[in-house]
Amino acid sequence: MKRMITAAALLAGGMLSTLGAQVYINVPPAQYESSAFFQIEKAGADKGVALPVVSLNSLTDYSPIAQVPKAGLLVYNDRITETLEQGYYYWSVTPSPHWETIGGINNRFTIIQNVDPGILGYAPAGTGSTAPASFPIGNTTATKTQCLKWEQNAGGNGHTYCGYKVADGSGQSFASTYEAIKNTGGYMVTITAGREWNFVRNNILNNPANPLNDPVWIGYTSVKTPGNPERYRWITNETWRSNWDNNASVQSFFAPNNPAPAGNGRCNLIAGSAYNANRLWYTADCYFTDFSGVNINHLIVEFNQ
Repeated sequence: MKRMITAAALLAGGMLSTLGAQVYINVPPAQYESSAFFQIEKAGADKGVALPVVSLNSLTDYSPIAQVPKAGLLVYNDRITETLEQGYYYWSVTPSPHWETIGGINNRFTIIQNVDPGILGYAPAGTGSTAPASFPIGNTTATKTQCLKWEQNAGGNGHTYCGYKVADGSGQSFASTYEAIKNTGGYMVTITAGREWNFVRNNILNNPANPLNDPVWIGYTSVKTPGNPERYRWITNETWRSNWDNNASVQSFFAPNNPAPAGNGRCNLIAGSAYNANRLWYTADCYFTDFSGVNINHLIVEFNQ
């Protein structure tokens, strides 16, 4: 049989007191904390406060919560995936709705890999603070939408990611995009881990103020070296973060049957939101200027700072 303990019952038992809009349980008046709306105290406490335990599906899906959560809703997640860890999460609505972890700092990691100028073809010396408001690309210009830094104290790599849109909406090939971004001091975005993908997707692609809804090239392309078979590699020579288990895999976000087998002139991109709502990745010929009828005219530039 379930028992409902009401505020009236607590008051009758002398356990609960109220002062204006504030609530105190087992708190002597001399210890009231004026900054607290709700305060619990117990001398020699040997118990904690248990919050609801749920199994979240992803950082952007509020289920199994029955309704759209209020900002700040707090739960304890017990499911572990590529992007989720066990611990407390709260619902954030900025810059786009998602679960944000709190605590569990020991489980966070900083993803910092060196860019190899010998592979990239140049030394990217730009920073987020020097990201241009616009830059030439093809016969037009690309205009900045926003820049956000993935801070190291938040488990990031300290890099800044900037979104751009081609001013006249014209599609751009991989080569055109690479050359234009080279002149900014940054490089075409590379995404080697699940946490990095979540940051880029939530803050740049799905930014509510100015989203990038059209296809975006990523710096993952097929390369053939003398005497070796064709293979894909990141243009920065970075490596994937791996999930080590009996069926080990890397943290990639390709659509089923992608990437296509490596071959001369094959590159990869983030699909437009109309083609894939989850913004999964697909292979396309590097000379393409559109993907499934939508111009490839949005860009993400990554800066090392």
